[in-house]
Amino acid sequence: MVGLLGLFIALWIVNRERNKKITENHFYKVQILWHIWKMLSDIEIYYLQFKVNDHEERSGNLDKPKEEANKDMKKVSISVYDLHERQIETLNVNTYVPADVRHNVLRLLRDGIGSILHYDPRFRHDLNVCTVEERLLNPLDVLIDLEYFTGDRSSDVRRWLGDVKSMRRAIKDIVDEPEKYPK
Repeated sequence: MVGLLGLFIALWIVNRERNKKITENHFYKVQILWHIWKMLSDIEIYYLQFKVNDHEERSGNLDKPKEEANKDMKKVSISVYDLHERQIETLNVNTYVPADVRHNVLRLLRDGIGSILHYDPRFRHDLNVCTVEERLLNPLDVLIDLEYFTGDRSSDVRRWLGDVKSMRRAIKDIVDEPEKYPK
């Protein structure tokens, strides 16, 4: 009788751990993808803001020199990036998540800031493209192409993964063809 009771307790503990792992991984995926999407959205706004500043300067509506406005914009973008970086780092300590996923998340965070620090429309176009691809898009691609995300069939995860991919395409379009966006 004691042996049978021990077996049931062991099965209950194993099942509880399995369910906890599934739940923890689901919420990790949703939260990480949301923060990455938000981070990408803010980077997209940063790239588009250069065009807004150009337009405002030409129309005489910019209340400070464009270079100063661009510097201020960069400071704000770095600050917002840091906010998401801290949130993602907090989430990324989840031990139920595979180590390669956590590593690729940290790689994206570490390299991604370079897409803000080293991007400027005054630079050669090919340098900006290379910077964004190497610093942001390539690490992002490695992360979102992991089976951990692509193999999940949850509607929440699939939706956020789709939103991240959509934002990735938008950034690539802005960087690849800056003349396409209004000046």
